[in-house]
Amino acid sequence: MRAGEIGASHAQAITPASFAIGVVFCTVAGTILAMVLARRAAHPARAFQRTSLVLVAISLVFPLAASHTAMETRLTLALGHLIAAAIVIPIITRRLTHAHGRPGPFRRG
Repeated sequence: MRAGEIGASHAQAITPASFAIGVVFCTVAGTILAMVLARRAAHPARAFQRTSLVLVAISLVFPLAASHTAMETRLTLALGHLIAAAIVIPIITRRLTHAHGRPGPFRRG
């Protein structure tokens, strides 16, 4: 697949490894967000779920508005965002639900 960033003059190759690196980066960012919310929010699981769903919606702008990119590639990348979110968000949300109110990796003990 080849895709260009928004406003780019040409497309670049997107490999499975580059997509995986993006998923790992977003998962780490999501975990950090969960840790902050676990310490500061009254209902961290709900706050994380709502915040992460908004961030996923925003993240869809990038593949859908990619320059010099075939529509099939745009849709494939957007679907990849949704699949990754459908896997990662429930796992972190469930962890926050179980950690709420007791010490653990997401709570200060």
